[in-house]
Amino acid sequence: MRRRTDRWVRRLAQPLDEESRCGESANFDGRGGAGLLPSKRAKDKVTPMKVELKDRTFGELVGQSFSLAVSHFYKLFAMVYLFNLPVWVLKYWITTAGNQAATPEQVVLVATVGSLLFLFISLIVTPLASGACTLLVASSFTDDNPTVLDCLRLAFSRFGQLLGAAMMTGLVVGLGAMLFVVPGFVFMTWYFVTTPALMVERLGVQLAMARSKHLTDGNRWSVLGFFLVTTFIVMVVYGATKAVVEDHISNPLLSLVLQSVIGAAIDALGVVAPVVYYFNIRVRKEAFDVEALSQIVEAIGERGAARK
Repeated sequence: MRRRTDRWVRRLAQPLDEESRCGESANFDGRGGAGLLPSKRAKDKVTPMKVELKDRTFGELVGQSFSLAVSHFYKLFAMVYLFNLPVWVLKYWITTAGNQAATPEQVVLVATVGSLLFLFISLIVTPLASGACTLLVASSFTDDNPTVLDCLRLAFSRFGQLLGAAMMTGLVVGLGAMLFVVPGFVFMTWYFVTTPALMVERLGVQLAMARSKHLTDGNRWSVLGFFLVTTFIVMVVYGATKAVVEDHISNPLLSLVLQSVIGAAIDALGVVAPVVYYFNIRVRKEAFDVEALSQIVEAIGERGAARK
C-alpha cells in the first residue's frame, strides 16, 4: 500500500530535472509549460486515461465538470466535509452562544470572536481542501486511482504554497472587486487555474499565478463565462436544497448538520471546474496530449527510481 502510494505521489508531485523545466522564470513559451516538458530520457509509451485529452466545446466542458464531480463524488465529499467540519462546529457555537448572550455587549463579543476564528480556520482548511480535491480530479486524466489519504498527504506537503496562492489571489481579486467590481472579474480570469498549476506542475506561488495568467491569455471571456455558468448552477442547487431544509427542519442542530452536508456536496462540485478547464486549455494552447503526459510520467518515475 505504501509503495503504491509513493509511486502515485512521484507521478504527480516530483519535478523534472531543471534542464527539463521551462519555468526558470515566468516565461512559459515551450510546449507543456513550466515543469511539464517531456524528458528526453522518456520512452515512447502511451499511458491509457480515464478521460480523453482533447479540445472541448464550452458545453462539453460544463458537462464534463459535473460528470467528473459525480464520478468522484464520495471521495470529494469526504475530503471537503472533513476540512469543513471545524467551520460548521464553529458556526453552531456562534449561533448557540449568541442566543444565550445576556447583553448586547456579549452578543457583539461572540460575533467578533466567532468571525475571527471563522476567518482563521477557513484560511487553513480551504486551501487544503482545494489542493486535495484538485489532485483527485487530475487523476482522471492520468489513469490513477488515488485514495483520499494519498490526496491529503500531498496536499499537506504543499500547504505553504497552497496558503500563499490562496492569500495572494484572494487579495488581488478582492482589491479588484473594490475597484468598481470589473477589475475583480478580470483578475479572477487571470488566476482561475492557479491551484491546478501549483499542484499538478509543482510550481511555487508566483510561478503558478504567472502560469495561470499565461494559460488563460486570449481566453478570458471563455473563462469568465465558464466560471459564471458553473457557479450559477452550483448556487441554484445549493439555494434550493438549503431552502427545503430550512422550511421543513425545525431543530437547529439537525438543520445545521444537513446544511453542512449540502454545503460540502456543493463545494465538491465547485472545485472540479478549474481542473477541467486547466487540462482543456493546455490541450488548446500547447497541444498537450496523452503521449506528452505519459512521457512526463515516465520521466518522473525514472528520476524517482534513480534517487533510490
